[in-house]
Amino acid sequence: MVGLFYILLFYLLGMGISRLTGGIIPSSVIGMVLLFLALVLKVIRPGDVRQAARFILNNMVLFFIPVSVGLIDAWGLIAGNFWPFLTACIVSTVLVIGAVGLTQQGMDRSLRYRAHKRERRGR
Repeated sequence: MVGLFYILLFYLLGMGISRLTGGIIPSSVIGMVLLFLALVLKVIRPGDVRQAARFILNNMVLFFIPVSVGLIDAWGLIAGNFWPFLTACIVSTVLVIGAVGLTQQGMDRSLRYRAHKRERRGR
């Protein structure tokens, strides 16, 4: 129960900050960053939110139902702008795949460098 409280607390903090800044960044993103910082800075222990986070992740499909209904409800708007919408989806997907790939390559390179450095110290 404490974990759910923390998750909702940071979501609400994100909502407040988003409103104060004019909604430039979505409140859920701000809340997630704040929760991440609280975990990194050890304000909150990972064990405090683990059970609630696992429950939410295990039931993630339920969070897609409102989005799917919203897309069906807005089909008239989407159909009128189908090609720009499809182009935006394809371009953003390609950019995300590229960014994730580059990030993974950088992390692999960093891990190999650290392992090599440890090996040299061990000799």
